[in-house]
Amino acid sequence: MPEALLDVSDLVMKFDLGRVRPDGTPIEISAVDGVSFQIRPGETLGLVGESGSGKSTTASLVLRMQKPTSGAVRLDGTDISTMGDRQLRDVRRKMQAVFQNPYASLNPRMRIGDLIAEPLNVFGIGTRAERAKAAADLLHRVGLAPDALTRYPHQISGGQRQRVAMARALVLNPSLIVLDEPVSALDVSIQAQITRLLADLQAERGLAYLFIAHNLAVVAGLAHRVAVMYLGQIVEIGDTEQIYRAPAHPYTQALLDATLDPDPRVERQRKHQALRGDIPTPANPPSGCRFHTRCPIVQDICRRTAPILAGGPDRAVKCHFPLAPVSANPTKKVS
Repeated sequence: MPEALLDVSDLVMKFDLGRVRPDGTPIEISAVDGVSFQIRPGETLGLVGESGSGKSTTASLVLRMQKPTSGAVRLDGTDISTMGDRQLRDVRRKMQAVFQNPYASLNPRMRIGDLIAEPLNVFGIGTRAERAKAAADLLHRVGLAPDALTRYPHQISGGQRQRVAMARALVLNPSLIVLDEPVSALDVSIQAQITRLLADLQAERGLAYLFIAHNLAVVAGLAHRVAVMYLGQIVEIGDTEQIYRAPAHPYTQALLDATLDPDPRVERQRKHQALRGDIPTPANPPSGCRFHTRCPIVQDICRRTAPILAGGPDRAVKCHFPLAPVSANPTKKVS
C-alpha cells in the first residue's frame, strides 16, 4: 500500500466563547476532539455527519485556514499544523478546495477565465498567454464551452459555477482536494454529473479527495472509505461497501436509514429508524458516549463511560455495543 498523502493525528480544535462557568473555568467549544485519519494518493475519504458534527472545521484545519489547538496534520510527511504563513505558501499549491456554494466562493467581479487563472497569477506561474491557455484547457476539461471564459459567475448556472470552481482547484495541479459539501446545493441530476466528473479527474490525475457530506448516499459512489463524525469525534471508519452493508455504530445506521432508495419498491419495504432529538451542544457534550442521548440501544455503561475507537486498520467503531463485528484490537489511529 502507498504511504499516506494526508495524515491527520489526534486533531483538536477548541473555541473560547469568552464566558466562564460559576467555578471560574472558561467555556469552550470542542468542535473537533481527537480526530485521526489518513488518505492515500488517489483515494477518497468521505467524512459524513450532521450539521454541527465538526466536518467543516476539520476541513479548515486540514487546509490550515485555522491553526489547531493540538494534534498534527501531515501532508507528504511534513507537519503543516504549526507552519507560519511563509512556509504554508508552497504547501498550499499541493492542496486546494471546492466549497459548497460556488457563487459565494467565486469573485463576482471577475470573468471566468481570470478566476481559473488567478492561482497561477498569485504564484507567478507562466506568462499571461500561458495562464490563459491553461484556463481554457481546464474549462474544456470540466465540460464548459469556450465562451464561458468571458462570462461572469452570475451569468452561468450553479452546476456550471461548480465546474469552474473545480477547474480553479485543478490549475495548480494539486495532490489533495478538499471537497466541502460540493454538490449539496445542486439538483440531484447535476449532483450525479459533478460526482462522475470528480471520479474521472481522480482517475486521470491520481488526486486524493477529502469529501465532506451530511448524506451518506452522496459519497457512496465516490468514496473508497467513509469516516462518520458525531459531535467532534469519529465514531466509525472503514471501507465504504462494508459500512453500507453492515454499519457497526447506531449513528451510522441512523444516517443510512435517513437516505432514500432510488427504487420505490425497495423503499416501500424499508424500515426507517428515526433519530431522536438534535445533536447536543459541543459546549456541554454528554458524559460517557456522546451519542447516548439519542441512541436506540443505550445502556447504563454508555452514560458513564466513553467508548474507545476499537478495531483494526481497515475498520473501527467507537461503541460499547457495535451492531456489526469488528476486530477487538483497540486503535487510536485508523488508516
